[in-house]
Amino acid sequence: MCHGPGETRFGGRRDAVQLQSVEAGGGFAALVREGGTSTLTEIQRQREEWARQAVRDFATGRSEQALSAYEQRGLLHRRRLPEHAELALVEQWKSSAENPAGNIILTGTNAEISRLNAHAQAERISTGIVYGEPVFLGEEKLHVNDPVLFTRSNQALGVFNGELGTIFSRDRSLLQVQMENGRSVPVDTSEYRHLRLGYALTTHKAQAMTTEQSFILTGPMQNREQTYVQASRAWGDTRFFVGTEDLQRTADRMAHCQPKELASDLVVTGLALELGLLP
Repeated sequence: MCHGPGETRFGGRRDAVQLQSVEAGGGFAALVREGGTSTLTEIQRQREEWARQAVRDFATGRSEQALSAYEQRGLLHRRRLPEHAELALVEQWKSSAENPAGNIILTGTNAEISRLNAHAQAERISTGIVYGEPVFLGEEKLHVNDPVLFTRSNQALGVFNGELGTIFSRDRSLLQVQMENGRSVPVDTSEYRHLRLGYALTTHKAQAMTTEQSFILTGPMQNREQTYVQASRAWGDTRFFVGTEDLQRTADRMAHCQPKELASDLVVTGLALELGLLP
């Protein structure tokens, strides 16, 4: 569900202007349309009023105004090429490398995630924060003190897809992972192999997350819903890294609304077109 400029309808962790479910499309927005909803109009997470206003602007398609606010405060980093933007992001992130959970990296594709995770892990290995012999899970190489993302729910372990933890010890294939709530989870990687590095996440994985700072790599998949989620994760600074000289094109992508629809919505629209009820 997209709202035009001037409209602000913000909820809590799930609202219709966030990214919609990967598995099924548009159900939340459809319920809002059919049944109505109570709405919250105040954004609480960001500490500073300008940042709260920027989130409102992104959510309602005023991406140029929002980007201008970040640029005025030195939080918009523009590079000529995407690979230069990635390197600039990692360079900025290095000063926060001791606390990856509070300084999350967000982007749009798994290829970008893999590269950024590798860069971040290499930085922490070089400073000795991450150490020990790795456990190999496919292309993933996990060490003690690496943050990890669970990518499949498991009832026996009590973990859910999208949860984060940190490896604090390893004994052969057995990893002890401390979850964000402080609980220790023993993960035998010979049986459960659905872990990946958790320095960088796709925006979909970050929708329920709150962090101190976030580092955003923009890209060709950018749209209004994704940008709204990215801009609204951090209490403190959100830094945008843009790998193109055409900032207007990035702003246009950020303003473009791309909600999911239910099949029933498409059927109704099709019938209306057939009956001549829509132009």
